[in-house]
Amino acid sequence: MKPKTAVLMIVAISFGGIAAYMVSQSMGGNQLPEKVTVLVPKKDIPMGTIISDPALLKPKEVGPLERTPLTVTDFEQVRGKLTSRKLSEDHPFQTTDVVEPKGPQLERGQRAVTIRVDVEKQVAGFVQPGRRVDIVQTTRDANNNPVVRPVLQNVLVVAADLLTKQPDDKEGFVGQSVTFAVTPEEGLELTRAKGHGEITLMLRPSDDPETIPVKEEQNVTIWVARSDLEPGTVLTEPEQQLKAIDFPKDKAPDNAITNLDLLRGKRIHRHVTRNQFLTVADLVEPVQKKPPVETVKPKTQHVLTIINGPEVKSWVYEEGKKFGRPVAETETEEAAPASTPPAPASPPKPPADKPPADLVGAADGK
Repeated sequence: MKPKTAVLMIVAISFGGIAAYMVSQSMGGNQLPEKVTVLVPKKDIPMGTIISDPALLKPKEVGPLERTPLTVTDFEQVRGKLTSRKLSEDHPFQTTDVVEPKGPQLERGQRAVTIRVDVEKQVAGFVQPGRRVDIVQTTRDANNNPVVRPVLQNVLVVAADLLTKQPDDKEGFVGQSVTFAVTPEEGLELTRAKGHGEITLMLRPSDDPETIPVKEEQNVTIWVARSDLEPGTVLTEPEQQLKAIDFPKDKAPDNAITNLDLLRGKRIHRHVTRNQFLTVADLVEPVQKKPPVETVKPKTQHVLTIINGPEVKSWVYEEGKKFGRPVAETETEEAAPASTPPAPASPPKPPADKPPADLVGAADGK
């Protein structure tokens, strides 16, 4: 071997040994711990769940092969976020498995209800997310008078159109819809109110949680005509011919009928216009039609009489019967003048001392 080649080999081996030593020292000083504590679901968490409660998760120690740099180790990494997939029980999950929720933020037990609004109902655009309002319903009574009542008070606005936060560059924003955070019971009441009247919003001060006691109005149900009813109309189906209207008890007409059973089957004797209520004086009992009198058609009878010398026998044949019945002697005597013609009289016998008429004629011809 040449001396030059030998020197190069010695230098290469030396550098290789130095590099191996440095790598071993580096790895020995920066080894990852065998196990670390991460957070895993206590039970399956469905997709679309907001992780707002730390009790949904529990700590678990896992090895280096069961985790990644994105594995969740602190609850603050996922607080208030929405799961984008199902999280399996006792399995580590990543920060990429949760997202920031979009839309209004609701607490447990709340529901979001949206109503359509205009600039007037939205208080010129000052009803914005984060503000609180009172919700009022306006309806009309049977006489077309407005009836106003509060539906809900101190309700939180969580969105105006698609905005869940008030714009920083605007004091007001006129949208087409407003979304509220309510309880399920309040949601049902609001849905019922917006389907039976006009909704108006009244803006409240942010630091005024007091609600105004509202006197509950006692309503009474009266029945009005769905459409014009002509005189003589019989209320055979009052549920279809009439409709019920809730009316304040202190304003309802005293003579208006509230019991549907009093209307059923009655006849209206005057013209009733649409939405007009009915009174007892408007009704009469329907005219009862007399049932037709059934005419009994007498059955046709035929009498067959057989005269055999002094013996007379009769049979009566009635319509619809195959065989006749013999007539009793007393019945024959009563019926004979009407149905049996008298027997022809026998010709008188010539006197014994006189020859028959034909012989007399013959003798005269001589």
